[in-house]
Amino acid sequence: METENNNYAMASDDLEMDPELDEFQDACDVEPIPDGMTFEKSMDEAQLAINYFFNNQFDEAIDLMKPWANSSLYHSVGYSVFVYMEAILTFEHQAVLKAIEQLKKSISVCNHYRRKNTIGESIGKIVKKANYEQYSDIEAHAELCYAECLLLRSMLSFMEDETLSSLIKAGFKIRSCYGSYKECQNILINRDWQNSLTKAHFEGGVRMGIGAFNLMISLLPSRIIKLLEFIGFSGNKELGLADLEKGYRMDGLRKILCVMTLLGYNMIVLNVLSHGEGDFKISEDILNSFLEKYPDGVWFLFFKGRLEFMKGNLDNSIEWYVKSWKSQEKWPQFHHLCFWELTWVHCLKTQWKEALVYATYLLDGSRWSRTIYSYQKAVILYMMKDDLSLTEQIVIDNLLKDLPKYKQRIAGKSLPMEKFVIKKSERYFNQNQKLVLPVLELMYLWNLFKVLGKKFGVAETMFKLIEKAENECQLDKCGKYYADNKALVLLLKGACLRQMHSPLQALECLEAVISMGKDVQEDHFIIPYAIVELALIEWEQNNKDKAIAALEDAKKNYTGYSLESRLHFRIHTALTEYKNQEPECLSFNRIVYYLKSNMSNSSNKNPPNSRLCHIMKWDNFDGYGFNLHAEKGKPGQYIGKVDEGSPAEAAGLRQGDRILEVNGESIANKSHKQVVESIKGLPNETKLLVVDPHDEEEVQNQHITEVPQITERQINNNPPPSEIENGPLKLNMTAAELRAKLKEKKKFDPKKEAMDFKKKFDIVQKL
Repeated sequence: METENNNYAMASDDLEMDPELDEFQDACDVEPIPDGMTFEKSMDEAQLAINYFFNNQFDEAIDLMKPWANSSLYHSVGYSVFVYMEAILTFEHQAVLKAIEQLKKSISVCNHYRRKNTIGESIGKIVKKANYEQYSDIEAHAELCYAECLLLRSMLSFMEDETLSSLIKAGFKIRSCYGSYKECQNILINRDWQNSLTKAHFEGGVRMGIGAFNLMISLLPSRIIKLLEFIGFSGNKELGLADLEKGYRMDGLRKILCVMTLLGYNMIVLNVLSHGEGDFKISEDILNSFLEKYPDGVWFLFFKGRLEFMKGNLDNSIEWYVKSWKSQEKWPQFHHLCFWELTWVHCLKTQWKEALVYATYLLDGSRWSRTIYSYQKAVILYMMKDDLSLTEQIVIDNLLKDLPKYKQRIAGKSLPMEKFVIKKSERYFNQNQKLVLPVLELMYLWNLFKVLGKKFGVAETMFKLIEKAENECQLDKCGKYYADNKALVLLLKGACLRQMHSPLQALECLEAVISMGKDVQEDHFIIPYAIVELALIEWEQNNKDKAIAALEDAKKNYTGYSLESRLHFRIHTALTEYKNQEPECLSFNRIVYYLKSNMSNSSNKNPPNSRLCHIMKWDNFDGYGFNLHAEKGKPGQYIGKVDEGSPAEAAGLRQGDRILEVNGESIANKSHKQVVESIKGLPNETKLLVVDPHDEEEVQNQHITEVPQITERQINNNPPPSEIENGPLKLNMTAAELRAKLKEKKKFDPKKEAMDFKKKFDIVQKL
């Protein structure tokens, strides 16, 4: 508790260091609370206002809060939240100033009800723990409301002006806010709440505040976290999520805030800023519950659309986004959220005309970023360049020529994505009004390629566009930006192939990108992005050490490129996940890694090179295309012949591989028949964790698996081979030698053989 008390002292010090806080703490006189407006009644009315708001009855919610906004604690905070929402959604300067003024008044109201310490009590807090039993209910809640108002006020400071002093003031407010939340946590833990009817409301607010701080700080790159921890902050993702989930399951005023934070984190933050995905299960549980309560609520309809979008159900997502858009007209700014999403859903469906409609709505109606909206509309038009009139071509030119003048600054800094699209607009004119796959490039940077892995048809369409652009690049080998354009195409191709479960082909593309680093003229961001993409593939193939090494390489050896911070968020979340996996939680083959790395008497410290092969059946191919092979009296299940152009080959399965797991289950004590049944356990797919042939001896030396007598048996009725062709790959190959050997074994080369597009796609189709 000593540390927490010191945090509160730190918060008090910050108040003294921030002149603006001193100025507005007494900026207005607090009006006397009217007769009949008890503290309990104010909370009841705040809950009613929340119900109005999430039922799209915005005027009713505001009218309920406004009359007592200068006297009642919860009326004041509630009204400030609604004014703040308008400022954030409109981005208009007058709305921001109005919200700042109202928050000043709310902070004055909070200070009126906060506990006043005597000089003796203030001195006593330095040497002993505070007596939280002295806090009344309203004093405890005033401390919580004060923290909430301070947080909102600090967010507006970033929008208020562009000066360094504004940024410093915002930092002080956030630090003070965090100190107040920690003090509220002390009150929650140390005060006796047995006879209080307001504990659930208070606890929900504390869990929301502390949980949100933990969650958001945990997302920051490690170098920033170390600095924040030095000045008193802390960030723990697991604790943050636990607090927010507890707050969501409590019946309190802040339940809805916990819900919105969880949905925003799982549906937007993680999907945009990390390599992984959010928790779809808890998001679905929340949405099912709250859509029943608020069937026309604009926010829950929107998040339902977002959930369907992230699942790859594009038509369903369009339906929910349109419902959200049409559900209310009071705040048209809500519409812009839906227009943004609808633009990208239609882009993924290559419905350029429909996407253009929503991109135009955004450009004409939203103030968030006219620079980005101008570029977005221009490049969507560009994707239809073969069918454009001269007038429409002029529209593209004008949009790209004018967009730099809309560039804005927040907290004194330019927006990275705005700087990026301005560079791209300059490139358009520098290479004779040409760009390469500009919409797909934006999709990749907004992390929307994740959706490709959910629907093969969408991925297939994107792949066709990429191959077409790749062929066009070959026609301009002498151009100044040939390497930049070629590298971009290969990055997009590799990322697309990864989502199509073709890791070997994806790695080929990404390694080619990395090798072009010295030739790239301007788009230097492509190289570190390709390295991170490669790292994700290595991890998916269970090559943990390679994955971590690649991520560290991208993190430490590349700097000064476009959208660097965006990539560092992805690197940080991936490294945090990969490094924090405990050995006892690992799969069977990763336990082999752990045991081998800790064998003091072993001279070979290199772990087996395992891979996870996700094989999915194709409509035009009979079975998976591999044999299961074994020898009598010897343990182990091995891959026999792998058919060329088969799902097994596309998934990276190799002749001679030894199987360790089938669909996540160890086969250590399974018979041959049981392994066959496990492979056939799922109707159209199977996941095989395999180890390379040259590492198989090490697995045997560790006595990893013992199996009964086995015989050779065929999977999916493919004819058994008379012998294993060419034998397994040689031992101790370098990575380059391995790739060369695999290349020799491939008789099918789509680049050298003339064939129609459908046949060419057999190698990656329907995985």
